[in-house]
Amino acid sequence: YCGEWNKGNFNNGSWVISEDVKYVGTYFKNKPKFKGNFLFSNNMKINVFFHQFVNLSNMNEEEIQLIWKNV
Repeated sequence: YCGEWNKGNFNNGSWVISEDVKYVGTYFKNKPKFKGNFLFSNNMKINVFFHQFVNLSNMNEEEIQLIWKNV
């Protein structure tokens, strides 16, 4: 991860997934949130929007579900 950190949490920047793919965007509790982009080494770009859902009945705050769609 390369970008902004706050109190041990990654907030904004790049996540290198492999040598061919990286994700650039904003994060909440170290997971993607809101608008972002998957960038590929062949210059292809996929714009996505992540929604985070927290199950309030579960006290484990690390368990966040991610749902994404192409924008």
